[in-house]
Amino acid sequence: MDRLNHLLLPALSHRAIIRVQQPVRLSDLSETEPDIAVVAMRSDFYDLAHPRPGDLYLLIEVADSSHHYDRDLKLPLYARHGVKEVWLVNIEAKILRVSRSPAHADYEQSFIAPDPRHMMIESLSDILLDLSTIFSPVR
Repeated sequence: MDRLNHLLLPALSHRAIIRVQQPVRLSDLSETEPDIAVVAMRSDFYDLAHPRPGDLYLLIEVADSSHHYDRDLKLPLYARHGVKEVWLVNIEAKILRVSRSPAHADYEQSFIAPDPRHMMIESLSDILLDLSTIFSPVR
């Protein structure tokens, strides 16, 4: 998560707020704490209310042992509530799965990113992100 935050912050800080392990209100009965949420700018920085699906550009879940939970439980939950885009980062397999266009409890587009050096968030498509170091070994 630190690597992702380090890469996202300078690229997006003028257009979005990067929230790390902070609540997102999916509905009146459902809140979750994604690992990273990229949300629309707001003057109160969401002090008065947690972001809702309409505020979200992207949710990121970073997983090692929780990969199946994130994929099988959280991803359908996010789709049901209209979260536009979710990235699942599987640390162990070194895979970045991108899911876009929610439809009921699934996403119409879901693919493994072929090259993390050239990533974009669909809602912020004018910004190209180089995420090539997210799977780098610790030194």
